[in-house]
Amino acid sequence: MNILQNSLEKIAEKQSGDFTYSEGTWFNGNGYLPLYNYTIKIKSEAVSIEVRYEHKANEFSKATGLDIGAHVDRHTCSITSRLENASQLHGFIIRHKSRLDNLFSSGLFRVKCKNARVKNVLFLDKDLKELFLLSRESANFKPYISGVQKGTDFIIEVHFAGKTLMPEILDQFIYWLRGMNEKYPKQIL
Repeated sequence: MNILQNSLEKIAEKQSGDFTYSEGTWFNGNGYLPLYNYTIKIKSEAVSIEVRYEHKANEFSKATGLDIGAHVDRHTCSITSRLENASQLHGFIIRHKSRLDNLFSSGLFRVKCKNARVKNVLFLDKDLKELFLLSRESANFKPYISGVQKGTDFIIEVHFAGKTLMPEILDQFIYWLRGMNEKYPKQIL
């Protein structure tokens, strides 16, 4: 068992979720290399969260001065949270601010939403601010979050990628999503 698998199993256990693991290969242009897929499924009364974490191992595990890390391992994560019977919520997009955005506005992230109240609630969320503080510390961590209405359910999706192990960030996102699914409908409606 590797360090990442052990860390993700601990997160699944802590969150009372089901953990699955699969191993395969991927072709990087030179040969077939290891591909590890991890899934955590968490279900409570009205909320379900599914985490898909993919680790593509590469033949060069350390960055050099010449390639600036072009051949290091890749870690990608997608988290989907489904809040059932929540037809009154408003869609949103939250993304990391670009350098140009930083010149013209304050804050750690941008919130795009047609509803000003929703935008304000998300912009002031302290747990979300902590997550985006991490993106300032790491050039490789730039999360993208969206919330959309699908039928009577509200879906929040989180996507991020990097070149290093990120189980602690994953744990924080699960914590934030659980909180969002509890407080978002109450603060907005």
